[in-house]
Amino acid sequence: METAKENGLNLFVYLEYLCEQLPNLDESFTDTVSHLLLWSNDLREQVRNCR
Repeated sequence: METAKENGLNLFVYLEYLCEQLPNLDESFTDTVSHLLLWSNDLREQVRNCR
């Protein structure tokens, strides 16, 4: 939770986003989760908190 806060994420919305995205990932590629990591700049803006 603290890492999510430090990266400016709304934790509940982030977890909801992960639950939507993870079932659709291609398991054959190891880099497919990098865009879902807490510190990724690719996360949707609505997952981020306004600081």
